[in-house]
Amino acid sequence: MLGEDRLSFASPERLKCWLGLEPGSVSPFGLINDATRGVEVVCDETLKSSLALGFHPNVNTATLEITFADFEKFLASCGNTVRWLKL
Repeated sequence: MLGEDRLSFASPERLKCWLGLEPGSVSPFGLINDATRGVEVVCDETLKSSLALGFHPNVNTATLEITFADFEKFLASCGNTVRWLKL
């Protein structure tokens, strides 16, 4: 579906380098740390029908809930490539 031949989870070092995050705290909000816009975001199309979405605020001790409209605004403000897939 992604047209990629090899996928894997990022190592702790790569998470820290690209998103400034630790394993277990990964969140779309980590995109604010991606100054080069090198991370490609892949989202499930079904998120579009959600009234609210919950994500870690870059630490895994809390959850922040935002509307889908605000999530779209956040993604647009980050400038990363975003792909929506029907999974």
